[in-house]
Amino acid sequence: MRIPRLPGPISFLLVMVACVLLPLALVSSWTATTVSDTDTYVDTVTPLASDPDVLEAVRSELGVAATKALARTPAAGQETKEVDRAIVRVTEDERFRDAWAQGNRQVHEQILAVLDDDSSHVDAAGGFVSVDLNGLVGSLVTRLDAAGVQTPTEARSIDATIPLMKASDLERLRGGYHLVNALGFWLPAIWVVLVAVLLLTARRRVAALGHLALGSLLTLGILALSLGIARDLVTRRSPDEKLVQAVWDVVLDPLWATVWTAAIVAAVLLVVRIVLGLVMRNRAQPNA
Repeated sequence: MRIPRLPGPISFLLVMVACVLLPLALVSSWTATTVSDTDTYVDTVTPLASDPDVLEAVRSELGVAATKALARTPAAGQETKEVDRAIVRVTEDERFRDAWAQGNRQVHEQILAVLDDDSSHVDAAGGFVSVDLNGLVGSLVTRLDAAGVQTPTEARSIDATIPLMKASDLERLRGGYHLVNALGFWLPAIWVVLVAVLLLTARRRVAALGHLALGSLLTLGILALSLGIARDLVTRRSPDEKLVQAVWDVVLDPLWATVWTAAIVAAVLLVVRIVLGLVMRNRAQPNA
């Protein structure tokens, strides 16, 4: 069965559509697997429990909690070394990893709540998506008591949270998130079918392959630039820039991996097209 060939302008249009869909397909698959799935998100950010920037932010917040706890005691301002030692031990304890994971599970629930237009999971006063560290306050108080530092009875109820990003920043992504999330793995599948149709029906398949590779490199470059700009905007508006950078980088790492893989494949295909073009040109030249 002979496959009909499409006119050149239609083939070029398919190339353009495929090039535009490629970065969207990568983002939609990443959204479906990482952003929208709580378990995957938690598994992704849990290793940050040993990240220096994360530890610095957590210890700073626990230090604030300890200051509040000791503010009304005779030991106020006199137990700095014991407090610092207790904070370090809390964050070095194996249970800290579990507490960090649980805090980020709640963060993900807050993120999804904002994206779904449900503000009940977000700090109404500050309007921030925040990591809840209240579970660590009890551990800190226990260690302070064991070290002989007297704490008031109400110390265990002191609030300790680390704000990550403004809910209003997430709200701006709501429409795009719902669209991309709804497409999920359908968009990558559509892209694969589109490319297959293009290569089967193009009159000049080698040229179409080259255009597809070059256009894909350009759109992937635009995606990479957009991700860099978004990272800068989000982290600059966060109360703890280093912490948010650490979270942003580890969450987007799977997306960057697919972007780089797609870019390498596109670059290889472009080189193949150039080589094939030279070979075909040499063959077309009459023998001297």
